[in-house]
Amino acid sequence: MEEESLIEKFDMLKKIEENVEFSDRFSDEEFDILKLYAKDKNYIIRSEVARILVNSTCPRDESILLKLSRDKKHLVRAEACDSLSVSMSKNAIKVLINALRKEKSGMVRAYAIHSLGCISKKLKLEKEIKSLIKQVLKKESSNLVKISAYKVLYSLNDNDREYLYHLIRKLKSKKYQNRCAVINCLDEILNQGNKETYEIIKETLLSHLEIEKNPLVISLIDNILKKL
Repeated sequence: MEEESLIEKFDMLKKIEENVEFSDRFSDEEFDILKLYAKDKNYIIRSEVARILVNSTCPRDESILLKLSRDKKHLVRAEACDSLSVSMSKNAIKVLINALRKEKSGMVRAYAIHSLGCISKKLKLEKEIKSLIKQVLKKESSNLVKISAYKVLYSLNDNDREYLYHLIRKLKSKKYQNRCAVINCLDEILNQGNKETYEIIKETLLSHLEIEKNPLVISLIDNILKKL
């Protein structure tokens, strides 16, 4: 049997993702394909599998994510940690905490924090997760991880503005990727409908728009301001 091409695999994954809106779970056939592609030699395919699995909370599907969270490529691990945000299992919590403590990639640690924040609310583990993140922050050097941590701590600490201001200050980061991350976090906060911070974020974005030079960052800000 001739091996599928990369394009054929992408097309198959696209079809599986498109089917999500018509069903609340992956079919057995789709699961078998995702399981097979999760072992693909091309890490981009494995990464796509991890990304698509955010659409399922089924333990069977989560088992693939848990394996991908240990992938040799950090981009795959990052996608897996991000998709685990929909989980409600203790196994996912353990994997994410382990990533937060031992993962070398800042990107993976950042996504692990984000997902821990999401899961902690569902499992009523806010106190434990807040304590863990604060402990990690004491030694954390990655701005990307700090940005994610401030966003989660803001959310878990009854919208404590201390963390909002910590987040806003990261707009001074030299890396445009970090500034993009901050803006995406501010957008998430706005989408949560917090009226108290509406004006703060709006003024922050308008002010930063006057000095920002990166086209991508400018585009992100413009898109948010259009919604306000």
